[in-house]
Amino acid sequence: VLSAPKKPLESGCDDGKFKQEKKLKSRASHGLLPIMVIDKRRNHYGIEWVLMTNIIHRNCLIAVSFQYNDECDIFKVKGIFLDKREVQIRHSLIGLKQNFCRYLPSFSVRKFKFKAMGKGLEDYSLKIMEYKGQVEKERLRNQQLQQ
Repeated sequence: VLSAPKKPLESGCDDGKFKQEKKLKSRASHGLLPIMVIDKRRNHYGIEWVLMTNIIHRNCLIAVSFQYNDECDIFKVKGIFLDKREVQIRHSLIGLKQNFCRYLPSFSVRKFKFKAMGKGLEDYSLKIMEYKGQVEKERLRNQQLQQ
């Protein structure tokens, strides 16, 4: 669960559509991309927010979608997208003037598998330490490339 970004909206126009577009642009500037989701079984549609996520130990990108809950002011994970095209299609359904998908890197993952860790908490802690080391190495490498 992520907390929502706290960024004030600019005032000056009472038009609801203008304010909604400002809100969408604000979230997109935080790396969140709006997409349309449709649930045919529940006869429901809405907006979810996609965040690009780097799976370091597999050297691949995926998109994780979040649904915003106004009452609790939090984002909840709702889905995973394995290729850019699916995100582009759902983003185009929003109907914004600006296409935020053009900033997305290309990505396509054929298979994504979740594995349960059956050896206990010690194995889990070991994996976390391993991932932290990989994240730190990646951060240092990115820092060096920026210099």
